[in-house]
Amino acid sequence: MPPTSPPAADDKRAAATETLGAAQARQVSLDELDGEHRRLLVRAITRVLCTEPAELTYAQIIDGLPIGDVAFDVTTRPYAGHPINDAHEELCPGMLDKAREFRDGFSPDILTFDEPVSLKPARGRPHMAGGCWLLG
Repeated sequence: MPPTSPPAADDKRAAATETLGAAQARQVSLDELDGEHRRLLVRAITRVLCTEPAELTYAQIIDGLPIGDVAFDVTTRPYAGHPINDAHEELCPGMLDKAREFRDGFSPDILTFDEPVSLKPARGRPHMAGGCWLLG
């Protein structure tokens, strides 16, 4: 006969599963933010996507392989015998342009977030402090 869990453990597991299910039940969009908070979040997302690391990362995803420097940014070479060892030192032609084209057509409006992330600010309006925008 297989071992059984004590009833208290089953109750705790059921409660945790129910809580987790409720937490994942609702997706919220940027439309639920007030105008200024929404504008700042969209600007932050857009600025991140315009950085060189983001462009290079998306270009490698589109290319289908990381460039050698990125693939071997580890202490061991995990790809013994793989063509990346010798042949993929740079992006294939046009990949960076394709990544930028994708970025330029991307709209943060399509993003949704789990409600527990809460797009509602805890308090206050965005304000500048020490050269940085703070929410709340």
